[in-house]
Amino acid sequence: MKNLYFLILVFVMYTSYGQNIITITCSVPKNTDDVYIVGNQESLGNWNPKKVKMTKISDFKRAITLELQFPAEFKFTRGSWESVGVIKKFQDDPNLKIDSYNENNFSYKIKNWADWMASETTCTSYQIKKINSHFLEEERILKIYVPEENDLKYKFPVFYLTDGDVGLHFDLALQFIKQLERFNIIPKSILVGISQKNRGNELDVFYSENGERFKNYIFEEVVPFINNNYSTTGFNSIIGHSDGATFNHILMTQNESPFRGYINISENLFNNQLEVLENKIKKNQDKPSYVFIASGEYDSIDRIASGKKLDTLFNQISNEKIKHQHNIYKADHNDLFIKSLLDGIQFVFSDYQHLGYDENKLKTLALSKINAIDFWDNHTKAIKEIYGINLEMNIYDYYFIKNIAVFAKDKKMYEDVVKHFNRDKKDDFHYYTTKAQEFERMDLNDEALHYWLQNIEEKRAINHIFYYRRPYELMINKLNKPIEAINFLEKSKKTFPEGTFYINYYIAKAAVANNIKKRKAKENLEYCIKNFKENRYFTLEDVQNLMEKLK
Repeated sequence: MKNLYFLILVFVMYTSYGQNIITITCSVPKNTDDVYIVGNQESLGNWNPKKVKMTKISDFKRAITLELQFPAEFKFTRGSWESVGVIKKFQDDPNLKIDSYNENNFSYKIKNWADWMASETTCTSYQIKKINSHFLEEERILKIYVPEENDLKYKFPVFYLTDGDVGLHFDLALQFIKQLERFNIIPKSILVGISQKNRGNELDVFYSENGERFKNYIFEEVVPFINNNYSTTGFNSIIGHSDGATFNHILMTQNESPFRGYINISENLFNNQLEVLENKIKKNQDKPSYVFIASGEYDSIDRIASGKKLDTLFNQISNEKIKHQHNIYKADHNDLFIKSLLDGIQFVFSDYQHLGYDENKLKTLALSKINAIDFWDNHTKAIKEIYGINLEMNIYDYYFIKNIAVFAKDKKMYEDVVKHFNRDKKDDFHYYTTKAQEFERMDLNDEALHYWLQNIEEKRAINHIFYYRRPYELMINKLNKPIEAINFLEKSKKTFPEGTFYINYYIAKAAVANNIKKRKAKENLEYCIKNFKENRYFTLEDVQNLMEKLK
């Protein structure tokens, strides 16, 4: 009996307090962060916040592999209890816990550090950072939204907003950007709201000493701060409304401007600003830039006139490296921002494109004899050169590239694409039907029929007449195999009995059209008349017409 108790005790200790080798990884807010792990056992430093340091494995990742006893409780710090990492919430953030050995790799994201939050304030959707400005001789605040993937392999373009603390401008810009990101219309991007203490003084539309100081603050302090602390591509855009738009116009004329996208909403021109811009856009530049100008019909006359003058200037001076667009909205000065900003953001990224189905474009590419893989390489290379972004192929991109070969009816190119990108997976539910339709469009009908039949054999037809009608129509219309088509449908009644009503109609239709199996056709049509129900494929009149042809 004692031995039995001992064995039970050992088992409980083993299962409750077992030890295993575990790897813990965390992502950090800043690439310079040193991270310590601290917890409830010796390998975790016995709650000493500066004893067990994690290894830096990339700019924004830290990791450690250690032997843990379960249950394990721990936190992350930068070396003190004041600098605890915030994983879920600022106040009363619970210990992280691993109860048992179900896996050996655990990953966490440190949203911020407690000491930063205590001094800076962090909102749920964006950060608020303070920087000391040499040019402004004081501390200034930046609002910063950063997408989730803040790791070295992800690089983000950046939007700067000169009206960072005007009304809801930052919040509106943030929502527009996030929604456009969600639908892959623009890449994931950072948004930086730049605040002013005296807007009229610092967004100096006449560009006196005050304006130059604020320009230097943006060019030499704000932009470098973002580049040094976040993973950026180097493609920067700046958004401004009213005086912010006019100030952006001034920034556009500066030789050292770090921006290549300008969204100027309700801009007004002063002094010789149009002439200065004319001289600027006549000069050659290495990379494309994008200028979006928005005017409102109910805005002040001088602002509408300024927008039209700028549009005329860009149209008169052809510079292939500068893309511009001037839109006039039914809006006044204030609501012009919300009515135009979405268009402006999309325009700045008008050359960033995932590939959706476009029949006319596919036909043109097929006629050009371009190689589909080369087309994708050139497409992504152009986006990389403009925006600094490695465009990741999504499913719609892949279908487009495959369709270049399909529209060209080029089987070899098709097979090369499939092999090169290796995205066709047999465990995909629609694998066989997609293949069948692609081969049909290439007029490779025997191969197409093979995939239609394989789809049924693999039991992926999900009991819908579509999956039986398509191979039937292929055999009837393109392969001229009516007997095989009828035999196929007769067998299909066993695997798809609930489709008997439809199957009987198609058997009769094939029999009548080819003057074969008339008795079978009559029996099937009588069944359809007796059991008729409204459907999308044929009417009662269609059934009756077939019956008339049998007389």
